[in-house]
Amino acid sequence: MATELLAIQTDAVPTLSELYGEVKPRFDAFYECGRDLLFREEDIQEARLQPAPVLYGHTVYDVSQIDNPTGTYKDRGAINAALEAKLHAQRAGVPLTDLDTATAGNHGASAGLAARLIGVKAHAQTADSASGVKMDNMTSLGVDVQAVHTDITAAIKCATELGEQDGHHFLPPYNHPDVITGQGTLGLEVIQSMRNHGVVGKVRWLVPVGGGGLISGLEMARRYADEQGLLNDIDLELIGVQMAGGDLSNRAAQHYTSGRPWKSIEDLFPNGNYDADNDGTFAIPGNLTMAMLVETPIMTVSKGQVGGAMAYLSKRYGRNIEPAGALSRAGLEVYLREHAGGPRTTNITFTTGANVSPELYRRFMEAHHQERAEVAAQTDQELQTYRAALWSLGAMGVKGVEGVRQSQRNGIRVGTTQCVGGNW
Repeated sequence: MATELLAIQTDAVPTLSELYGEVKPRFDAFYECGRDLLFREEDIQEARLQPAPVLYGHTVYDVSQIDNPTGTYKDRGAINAALEAKLHAQRAGVPLTDLDTATAGNHGASAGLAARLIGVKAHAQTADSASGVKMDNMTSLGVDVQAVHTDITAAIKCATELGEQDGHHFLPPYNHPDVITGQGTLGLEVIQSMRNHGVVGKVRWLVPVGGGGLISGLEMARRYADEQGLLNDIDLELIGVQMAGGDLSNRAAQHYTSGRPWKSIEDLFPNGNYDADNDGTFAIPGNLTMAMLVETPIMTVSKGQVGGAMAYLSKRYGRNIEPAGALSRAGLEVYLREHAGGPRTTNITFTTGANVSPELYRRFMEAHHQERAEVAAQTDQELQTYRAALWSLGAMGVKGVEGVRQSQRNGIRVGTTQCVGGNW
């Protein structure tokens, strides 16, 4: 059975400038009313650059959000949106008793945290395949979890309808200006940390992408900081990262840009090559986040590459990092390897979550080891081919540089490189 997806109307997608027009006054209000101080009081982890080893000659920093109360950056957006909902209800003179949301897990826990802060009840609709670890995280925060839906679309529809009841408010996981603003505060703190570290020149942010809330918030932060003159000596670029087989947002953006409609996952993955292990990044872009996704380069990484990044970050931080939380690091390793000869840059990754079951972690480690074995086998085969070519040349009495020239003239394949007519 095809899994239905929420459609996005063409005329409902704003430009990035229009979206910024919605978010800018929210940034102003956030700082004017001291919510940055409230974040510290609520143990929201301040975003600071943490030096990482140089990679392919490039400077690297990581920004972690795994020490937030729910182990994820999503606390920022949920708290900011919940505070705005409470303020709106007070101004309108109407009661606010319940927050309703739809989630793959992390946002539901953040909604529970936010609901506690403003003194209301939180309800989360999720798929019946939701992660047990994330379910436990939600219930520990008092969230009423309904894991009865076949997919995230059904969960979103249900939560939206419940949010229309008297005293209820729907708290979207990413597609709302207040949520985007909250996530954007992460970017503003990173920019301040960049300045504290004396970072200048070309800077690249590798950003994990699910529904697009984080990368949209970071772009809004970039624009806001630029207006404040905080990026005068910095050329900041954002690149999104998704896992192959879970790059629903990237595919939806491509379909949207080319005018191709979609109604189901099968429309976006016609070969059925989607991976159920994407754990939170297999999200449906909204009309606001689509504005960012169609304007942003998004790269994909393999499951094994994500597993490798999880292993690296888990060792670095002493706790298991979830797949979505390791996307940024995986993207960095792939990007810099492919651009190893380019100008030296400063690269910043975002470790965004540490809520993962042992079973899911194991599957990604298996994918990582399998991919490494395949690469090693391919490398061994190329080495054997290379040795055979040199042996052949040696048998002809040709050695050294002349051997290379001879191979070029004879069109001998050495490794994966074909030498033909003197050109590599």
